[in-house]
Amino acid sequence: MLDRKIKTCNHIIEGGIIFLILFSPLAFGSVEPWAYSIIEISVIFLTLIWLIKIWMKSSVKKRDANPSTRSLDYLKTPLNLPILIFIGFILLQLIPLPEPVLKAVSPNTHEIYIKSQNAINQITNERPSAEANIGLSSLSLNPYATKNELYKIVAYALLFFLIINNVNSFQKIRRILTYIVIFAFSLSLFSIIQKLTWNGKIFWFRELRYGGGPFGPYVNHNHYAGYMEMVIPLAIGLIFLSKDINKKLMLGFMTIVMAGTVFMSLSRAGMVSLICSLVFLSLMLSQSKNPKHRFPIVFLIVISLLLFLAYIGILSDSLNRILTLTEPDKLLQETRPKVWKDSLYYFKDFPIFGSGLGTFQNVFPKYKSFSQQVIYLYSHNDYIQALTECGALGFVIILWGIIVFSGSIFRYIKKDPITICLVTSVVAIAIHSFFDFNLHMPANAVILSIIISLIFAWNYARGDDKTSFDKKQI
Repeated sequence: MLDRKIKTCNHIIEGGIIFLILFSPLAFGSVEPWAYSIIEISVIFLTLIWLIKIWMKSSVKKRDANPSTRSLDYLKTPLNLPILIFIGFILLQLIPLPEPVLKAVSPNTHEIYIKSQNAINQITNERPSAEANIGLSSLSLNPYATKNELYKIVAYALLFFLIINNVNSFQKIRRILTYIVIFAFSLSLFSIIQKLTWNGKIFWFRELRYGGGPFGPYVNHNHYAGYMEMVIPLAIGLIFLSKDINKKLMLGFMTIVMAGTVFMSLSRAGMVSLICSLVFLSLMLSQSKNPKHRFPIVFLIVISLLLFLAYIGILSDSLNRILTLTEPDKLLQETRPKVWKDSLYYFKDFPIFGSGLGTFQNVFPKYKSFSQQVIYLYSHNDYIQALTECGALGFVIILWGIIVFSGSIFRYIKKDPITICLVTSVVAIAIHSFFDFNLHMPANAVILSIIISLIFAWNYARGDDKTSFDKKQI
């Protein structure tokens, strides 16, 4: 009876993961509160199901006569500790601190609070004072925004832990990868049709409230490209997994169409990131010991992609769009380098703890040095934004996570083509993040969380846990 209930929990968890795969991009990238709230609630629900499953398994193990099977297992990966410490750091940004402590650890944060209090005093006809009492105040200059970002980070973290502990077999991993690729291919077909029949509305009914350059269900074409560049290597991975030549050809066709839409979107960072990731994939596959895993498959895909782009007539447009990156006049008109430069001055004023996760849009106007009448919600560089909002301390935690992740998969990346393809997805978005804010798009953050967790789940399913990952007894 309990075994049947445990299986039901497994089905619910897998179904919930598939729901997130489908829902998050279709909900306009899940950038609106209603959409990312559904993601957060869904992840919490799945976590509760997981806890119920753990409780039921523990009940079974308590009745087991063998003491060695009575402990409960969970997968311990090198990312567990950095994730938990980063969440702890965000909580630290939200803790109300006494004024003397706040002034000591973040003088500029304290100064902004004083100025704000004086402004309030002027409105209420109270006398401004350099020694205005601000009481308990947090390191975050906008605690509400930081809480929103914290909820998202916790949701992504819980999704990571859910997958590494529940998607624990080749069949489950392959099934999840298949759902992702089939859905992304369907999304690419929809995006092509929408572009050819564009009426100024997403899904032909949703008005663009704040303008933008949409593609597919995304308001910003760069974020569509970011999503697809993560999925394309997964499709190539399925080609390696498939033994049927017809399935290989179908997956190859799907890969070419998905890659073609990245170029149709005319996202420069997306196109460059995709090209760089395919080069990385080819280099890694060329070192594989198994000849069938070497780069000819990627080479054939690239040649087919070029022919496809030429056939549909967008090859020259795509190349011209990329070549604008080499034109000095066009580069001088770019505002992103100016935003990055101003953001570094921003960082200098909040060097240790940052201004609070999610506060860039509130603080950046103070440092903006150019006259363009645009409100910048993001720095268009995920790394620089992390530096400004989290300071050196938070950025070091992020860097630590990147280093331990890279080190943990290094020994396997040359041996296993599936690991290579999964890591290539991470490399693609890591490159793109230098030029955009893809990781602030919940749909893209969700798919990245799934991909990273599948890297660990795949290597654990391969039996590499004895040398790379540990099962911790609790």
